[in-house]
Amino acid sequence: MAKANTYITEETTKILDSTQLKTKFVSINKKSPVKALSSELLKSGFKPSTGNNDFYGGSERYVSSDGKKLNIDFSFQSYSKASSKDAGAIGVITLKASSGESETYNFSLIAPNGDFNKFTEHYADKNNKIVKTNSWSSRWYACAKSKCVSSCLGALTTCPKSSWTVFLACVAVRCGGCVAKCVACASCNCSFWCKWAAGCCRG
Repeated sequence: MAKANTYITEETTKILDSTQLKTKFVSINKKSPVKALSSELLKSGFKPSTGNNDFYGGSERYVSSDGKKLNIDFSFQSYSKASSKDAGAIGVITLKASSGESETYNFSLIAPNGDFNKFTEHYADKNNKIVKTNSWSSRWYACAKSKCVSSCLGALTTCPKSSWTVFLACVAVRCGGCVAKCVACASCNCSFWCKWAAGCCRG
């Protein structure tokens, strides 16, 4: 993560409840990239989970002393597989700047046999082709391990691994604002329009 920027004058995080997120995913699941990712998970035997603990998301807002604003919206839904400990999820993260720039990253995560240290990540490209990567999740993990306090590091190993959303919610509670900053840092493409608030975790 880049050094703390002293000209950030406001930094807020809001977590949505399950009812809000379920409503939100009605729209999210209609988008072509998410449909493609979901279809790929279904082919692997996963099904979308719809319990109250199967959704996690919210938003972050940054304001600078010179009037710049950056909003980061993040949403996750867990996927499960019958008679298996494999944990799947779909994530959608959107960054939007007051200057007009925006970027959305749609991706899926799979933790084989519930092992969150051996996760795989895929994203949908411009043609909705599913491509294997390790970009967002690896940056988020690396940021949390290097920038957050020891109690947060413990959360990465001790938080429940029953699903991605349960795991992420637990880590967020244990790590507080640090994990939110790492979500922002992992999501920013290091361009000037988001780097001033989120930092740069790439490269």
